[in-house]
Amino acid sequence: MNDADLVSAYRRTRYELRLTPPVRVRIGAPVAPLLSSTAIVTAYNPASEIRTADVNARADSRLGDVLTAWGIPLIRSIARDPDGPEEWTEPGYAVRGLPRVVVVELAETFGQNAIVWIGGDAVARLVVTRRGFAGLPLGAAIRNDAP
Repeated sequence: MNDADLVSAYRRTRYELRLTPPVRVRIGAPVAPLLSSTAIVTAYNPASEIRTADVNARADSRLGDVLTAWGIPLIRSIARDPDGPEEWTEPGYAVRGLPRVVVVELAETFGQNAIVWIGGDAVARLVVTRRGFAGLPLGAAIRNDAP
């Protein structure tokens, strides 16, 4: 899949934070203001290359260990593409209170293309975490209205 197709897939994806009650997040949509400065990050399928369940589970565990070592409360997230295979889901973490640049660097170390970032305006955006992804520099937000 090329970068434009991946960006389209990320936009279609529905992200759910495993809170009580669950919180649903869509790219370009506003969320509750209490979620400002929140990122959704995963360690699954680096650079959108499919990995085995075992490899993904180990990467996910390492990401959880890093966040725990940093003293970050673990809030589970799950991503689902409603137009993708029914069995496709990708676990991750909602990370609150870390600066965007720190989460971008973290996701970069796990080989991810992008994170979901909810900034001060409480709108979910895709942010590049792999140099050159979608033709953008590391840390750049992908415009929500771009094709």
